[in-house]
Amino acid sequence: MAGPNKNATARDMIWTIIVLMVPVLLITWFFTRDPEGPPVTSVDWQSVVAQAQQADEFEVQTLKALPAGWTATKAVWVETGQVLPSGDPAGGPTLELGFLADHQVYFAINQTSAPAAPYLVHVTREGTPVGPVEAAGREWQHYLSADRRTHSLVHTSDAGVTTVLVSDAGVERLSEVAGLLE
Repeated sequence: MAGPNKNATARDMIWTIIVLMVPVLLITWFFTRDPEGPPVTSVDWQSVVAQAQQADEFEVQTLKALPAGWTATKAVWVETGQVLPSGDPAGGPTLELGFLADHQVYFAINQTSAPAAPYLVHVTREGTPVGPVEAAGREWQHYLSADRRTHSLVHTSDAGVTTVLVSDAGVERLSEVAGLLE
């Protein structure tokens, strides 16, 4: 082992630190950067809503128009017996819409005339009822998923149509979305 260099200066020590810090900074930058996610693909949700309305299975409730900054990412109309996006057979006609809102928050608007209980297990992420919530002049049932992350508002009309609003944004934002339905 070499002994200390008596001719070393403070300048030499600073250069040594710089040489050692460059790879450390490069490694830190590489592992902490935020790569871009996949591009968001917009879908034609209005034609799917029109298809659901023409089927005349139930009165479709949806957004009048997308709020600024929102992108439709999912639009599916499934007849009774066909396969839902979840892979389960539809117990009744079902409309599922998904929107990516501002700040990359996802909102789902799901409607079905199928029996509510089996359908709710999937769309609420196995949520349990928390209590009633008043939104848009109606009483909704607030569900919270087992991991306490996903909130859902559920309303079943007198005609037996179940509307489910789902998001991780919280019950307040879901109440606002309920006010946008027509």
